[in-house]
Amino acid sequence: MFSGDKTTTDSRFSVAMTDFTSIHMDDSNEPASDTEWALVEPFETENGALSHVSREECFALGVEWAMFRDRLKSGKPFTTYCLENNAARIAKMAERHQRFVEYHSATVDGWALITVGNYRV
Repeated sequence: MFSGDKTTTDSRFSVAMTDFTSIHMDDSNEPASDTEWALVEPFETENGALSHVSREECFALGVEWAMFRDRLKSGKPFTTYCLENNAARIAKMAERHQRFVEYHSATVDGWALITVGNYRV
């Protein structure tokens, strides 16, 4: 996410939107050299884990991951559904944030129910 990010909420979903005017560009339309880029957090894609996944599904996994990460940073416990293909990846992220987490396949094919608890001590 970039500085100036905003979140909009619809009754069905929450989407993070970036204000791209806050990104500094030079004359070549490339980010200015003083802009620092860094990995926010690993997405867990070792060993071709997403090689069989379409570009559209990869996009959905990334958006879901970012939305989950924002919710995780609130520090509050919660339960939600996620794509089954993303459940283990999301659980690893919650564990890196020192949170209790568990997930189970949902009754609907392709979905998992994931519960994030308080911080581990």
